[in-house]
Amino acid sequence: REAAARPAEGGPDDRLAALWAELQALARDRQLDPEALVAEARQSMEARLGEEIDALFGTIIAQAEEQRLDELFASFVHLRELLARAEALPLLRPRVDRWRARLADLGELSFAIQLQVAIGEANAALQAMAGAVEREDWDTVRRARERLDGLVAELAAGDHPGMRADAAAIAERVRALADRARALQRVTEAGLVIDRILLEGREGPQVVVDGRAYAEGDVLSGVEPPIRVVKIEADRLRLEVDGVEVDWRPR
Repeated sequence: REAAARPAEGGPDDRLAALWAELQALARDRQLDPEALVAEARQSMEARLGEEIDALFGTIIAQAEEQRLDELFASFVHLRELLARAEALPLLRPRVDRWRARLADLGELSFAIQLQVAIGEANAALQAMAGAVEREDWDTVRRARERLDGLVAELAAGDHPGMRADAAAIAERVRALADRARALQRVTEAGLVIDRILLEGREGPQVVVDGRAYAEGDVLSGVEPPIRVVKIEADRLRLEVDGVEVDWRPR
């Protein structure tokens, strides 16, 4: 109980791991049952989280009444994080629907802030996904796509038409970025070996791939799915895969 009452840094997984290690040590010292101790500590933590959410609702109502919009935005971000944690905890899961109903009672202000928060999260995830595409980090691309799909589903399920409209706009950006990622991944997985690039030949720009020369418009031989050379530049090629064009820099 003493360990659970102290604040801990890190996310819920880090907190539980640190707490479990400390409880095991305490149990060994005092010859107690560590399972019983961790169950009691978990209940204490879940109860404190519920109290924190209730208190945050009071803070949000006060901020709304006083039109402290910057503080409201930060409070809604924090509330979303706490509710996501609460949904994963058995003791608090039944209360989450009631908390979400309280959010709905805040009306248009709640909608505006929640929409702003969700769009901010979506933009951050889109930036992370775009950066991962540039790095050819496909695992990070996949995780960012899963996060974005969840945000789009959350917005699309909203009662307000503005949420559904923004969900459609974000979904379109996600699809375009995912198509680009898929095309670029197929290019990199094709294992192309660029021997040289010729820009000033009599027949126009050419790229030599695996000993064979290709001009702009040619389809690379022996590659599936087909890859077409769209444009040849000194340091990059524009290639088309499944109807999607991507810029690719040979490494």
